[in-house]
Amino acid sequence: MSKKITYLSIIFSLIIFWAGGRQARAEIKFSNVNVYGIKNGTAKISWDTFSEPTKAFVSYGTSADNLGKKIDYGVYDYNHETTLTGLEKDVTYYYKIIAVTKADEAKELFLQTFSTKDMPDTIAPEFITTRIIQVTKDAAAIFYETDEETRAEIKFGADFNNLNRDAGAGDFKKRHEVLIHDLDTDQKYYFKIIAEDRGQNKTSQIIETRTDRYLDSKTELIIDNIKPVDFDPSMVFAKEVKISWRTNLIARCRVRYGNGSEQYDKELEANDEERLLEHIITITGLEPAATYYYKLDCYDSFYDKSKESKEYTFTTLNPSLTVPKPKLPPAPYQDTDGDTLSDNYEKEIGTSPIKKDTDGDGFNDDVEIKYGYDPTVAGDTKLQKVLYLKPQLTAGKELEKGKELRALIRAEMGTVKVSEKNWKTLTNAYVYGGYPVAAIAKAIKFGGRTVHPTIPFGSWKNTAQYKDYINK
Repeated sequence: MSKKITYLSIIFSLIIFWAGGRQARAEIKFSNVNVYGIKNGTAKISWDTFSEPTKAFVSYGTSADNLGKKIDYGVYDYNHETTLTGLEKDVTYYYKIIAVTKADEAKELFLQTFSTKDMPDTIAPEFITTRIIQVTKDAAAIFYETDEETRAEIKFGADFNNLNRDAGAGDFKKRHEVLIHDLDTDQKYYFKIIAEDRGQNKTSQIIETRTDRYLDSKTELIIDNIKPVDFDPSMVFAKEVKISWRTNLIARCRVRYGNGSEQYDKELEANDEERLLEHIITITGLEPAATYYYKLDCYDSFYDKSKESKEYTFTTLNPSLTVPKPKLPPAPYQDTDGDTLSDNYEKEIGTSPIKKDTDGDGFNDDVEIKYGYDPTVAGDTKLQKVLYLKPQLTAGKELEKGKELRALIRAEMGTVKVSEKNWKTLTNAYVYGGYPVAAIAKAIKFGGRTVHPTIPFGSWKNTAQYKDYINK
């Protein structure tokens, strides 16, 4: 009897061991994978896993080799559903799902696709910013930017209740400039911008301005305040140079340059071909310790005016020369890894305070920031213009700064209504662009005129538009 019990115990133990092993090695299986509800730049995706509950990661993008977006599904479950965002119309998207068990065993679903062809759009566009760039005696330049591609009709007039004249921008794009002529001198005008997206959804906004008493068709287009005109350690480096200048009338500008006088074999458009008063461009790929000659060519201004500057030169830095190291700010300052970024700042932007090269791509964190690259991502990942080419703070720190701004605005203006999109722009300006609360408040009051979504405060505060509205 004892031998029989022992024999049965052994068999029972083997069964338990075999079943446990089967369970530990149970294969994750996918079923009912479905992409649906594709509209307004989003799509729902659902799937089931069985054998045991899983959480998941969904990666997706516009090519099989570029699944750059990721959604985390952090709940362990058998049935899963999440929403993919930021989708564009008439694009084929690639995606894969990686399911993970509580024991950290993973299974990847083979690459799949879906199309956003004929994706409906029922959401009206939103204005990111609208502003008057400049006025003359008889003309006005209007700029507006929307969160998606739009075209617009502009109704305007001197009487708010009778906007009896029309202008338009026919191309679908996000950033628009419109020149309106044949206006009366020293007259207040109202402009109603009616933006329409590809889904025929519309939104509108009214801005106002007064025409000038001085600038007119006889005003000469002037280019001045050109930098550098020789070696400038703040703008000229071994392989690149920053060139800045100003025009008295808005204009598009380009730089033509080369290694010999009047021998310009290269040219670059400035400011993404937008009309501005303050201009800046960075030229890269230069030879160290070399002299370059350049001219500025500004065009497409009011009244079709254009202007070419005289010739200037600069000499790139000789890397063998000793360049003084920047002085560290006074205590308290701690830079454990010696990359000139303080430990506290590195914690705020998500880089390692004990590792000079956080992403391991061969370039120190401070070098990547200086040249406009993200120090947390290996490769040629550029910092964002909407963050003023500054590294993005951690989510917690950014949320903290956003709450701080809300409290300051509430104290300054009371309760105000600002759309989520516009509030994001204002928060970025405060957190990354260096804009003070006074400028943010006036931007809310005057439709964004004291804040630029990509130009930092240090430059924007010098523009005529900022000076015109900040003290109103």
